[in-house]
Amino acid sequence: MVKNNLITAKEADDKLNGRHMYEATVKGLLTCLAYKCLDDDAVLNRLKVKWNLRNYDNNRLISILMILPYVIKGES
Repeated sequence: MVKNNLITAKEADDKLNGRHMYEATVKGLLTCLAYKCLDDDAVLNRLKVKWNLRNYDNNRLISILMILPYVIKGES
């Protein structure tokens, strides 16, 4: 998942005793949304945090996500 940029490793902390913590990327959250691995509202809320849209309506966010394939081409 790290290799495909779906998650990124967070910086190590002494409290973790050598274990790693990972954070979902926007690409990972969008993939999760597409494959229904979590409740849509949970994923949309995490996307809103990533994009600093905390007070944004989920229905409006879905409308934006629907046009992304037409706006983004290739490896953009």
